[in-house]
Amino acid sequence: MAKEILAVKLQPINDDLIKRIRSLLSLDDLEVLIGPATKNQRFYLRQQTLQALKDRNIFAEENKILNLETLPTLNKGDFSLSHSREFQGLMLSQKHQYLGFDIEDPGRVAPAIALRISNSSELQAAPQPSLLWVAKEAAFKVFSKSQGAQLISNIQLNHWTLLTKGMFAVHAHFRESSIEGFAICTNSCFYSGFKS
Repeated sequence: MAKEILAVKLQPINDDLIKRIRSLLSLDDLEVLIGPATKNQRFYLRQQTLQALKDRNIFAEENKILNLETLPTLNKGDFSLSHSREFQGLMLSQKHQYLGFDIEDPGRVAPAIALRISNSSELQAAPQPSLLWVAKEAAFKVFSKSQGAQLISNIQLNHWTLLTKGMFAVHAHFRESSIEGFAICTNSCFYSGFKS
């Protein structure tokens, strides 16, 4: 595999949106980068993650980030990766240990699909099935790292609050723990992130 970074780079989301997310999650160094899908996107996303870490002077062992057979980790801080058919992205923080991020194409998740990982009350409370899906996936990434969650359906989402057009705050619960996250819908993609 070539180790050169591909031409299309992941881009930070707009300033207003990241300020709102940082405030909601109380993480002043949080970053969310999103870009279009590419061929070999799993490896490309790892390359882009490595470059983003280097750009921010965050030490990361290159082989741990680029090895597709393992989950990439940092010694300090955390990041979470996701890709869909059309997009890919990452969320990172040097100050926080457990992050979860997910991205999805609009319209891909029908209510019947969302019910595979949720219950009917969660589906009814969610603004859209695709937002429920990305929020569950992002929360699962946090709870699987921090508390060993093994089934996404064991995580419950509630208290969807509209913060601004297309942006929601949402709570996730697993066992006795509760975390707050965000879910965003745009014309082109849906994405969500959580921290514990």
